[in-house]
Amino acid sequence: MATYIIDGDKGGVGKSFVARAFADYLINSKSSGEVVVFDCDPTTRDVVGNSGFDEKEIVGNVTVNGISAPIDSQEDWFNTIDVASKLVTAEVDFVFSLPAGAGLLIDDTVLSLFDLITPVTTVWVMGRDQSSVDQLHERVRRAPKFYERGLVALNEFHGSVEKGAFDLWQRDDIRGEIVREDGWREFRVPILNVFVTKTIKNMPLHRAVELSISGRTSPTIRVGIEAFRRALRAEILRAAGD
Repeated sequence: MATYIIDGDKGGVGKSFVARAFADYLINSKSSGEVVVFDCDPTTRDVVGNSGFDEKEIVGNVTVNGISAPIDSQEDWFNTIDVASKLVTAEVDFVFSLPAGAGLLIDDTVLSLFDLITPVTTVWVMGRDQSSVDQLHERVRRAPKFYERGLVALNEFHGSVEKGAFDLWQRDDIRGEIVREDGWREFRVPILNVFVTKTIKNMPLHRAVELSISGRTSPTIRVGIEAFRRALRAEILRAAGD
């Protein structure tokens, strides 16, 4: 069992896209079991429902459950973790897609709730500007034990690392402090072809592939998604040290 919190605390960095992609990675990495995806955004539901993940579907031998759990208060956190805790088994992986501003609601009380569904890995979707760096720095400062380890996702939709898209992050002291073998690790989120992105919108990748295979959408959709999957999987495994 593993729990991944897709965060970034800033709109526009690509949290929803990374949440869908990370859930897809987990679905395709399991031979059986269950993946539960929580969409916690109270304003923009683009991960669960509205063509996103369904309440329940079977992908191969994996059960995928999409749960809409908008979080706009600490009480909402209690309710959401309560739901998750009742679903815990050794075969379940969780993905929480958090809204912008979630950090304002996360304190020691909320963090302690995650003891019910550990182990937890934060996936911080890094933006290009300093505020994205500063917000991660603040999280680490406020709760060093909880944020001792995690993954920093560099979404190359915003530009490549080599061309300086994430220079503010790479030059900041916090990166030198937390990115280490036993701490935080980085991985790149490759670009999903623009044609594919515009066509499938917020549709889960497995469903888009099924439609492409059945001839209901272009065959190039499947090819583009499979290329993206290979690149993302390689990045995640590299970051995990596997």
